Amino acid sequence: MWKRLALSTLLALVTLAPLGADDRRDDRPYRDRDRARYRDRDRDRRDGRTFWRHHGGGFEWQSGTRWLQFNKDGPPIPFRETDRTDEYVELYDAARRIYVRLHDKQAYQLGPYDRDWGPGARGYWD
Repeated sequence: MWKRLALSTLLALVTLAPLGADDRRDDRPYRDRDRARYRDRDRDRRDGRTFWRHHGGGFEWQSGTRWLQFNKDGPPIPFRETDRTDEYVELYDAARRIYVRLHDKQAYQLGPYDRDWGPGARGYWD
């Protein structure tokens, strides 16, 4: 009897596990599903956008898709470039699950539970 109960409990848990494993990024309307325009991730930076400065520090391109955010009161935070258009450079911090878009005069950020982009730091391309 105990074996049957344990087995049925285990089967019930296994069938419920995929429900909690959904990837929330698929529900977000802002994500551009067609990344064909961004296949060449290691292209050179001819547009000159390699350092975005804000009051307390900045974002600096390292190589490929690697960026670092420097702040005056903490260690550098690694980001990965996920998109680049004429309007912005989009970065992603996997540890905090935060997207950042660097525009010419303003940064916008999107957290894991945000529905829309919110304003971040004011800054500029240097």
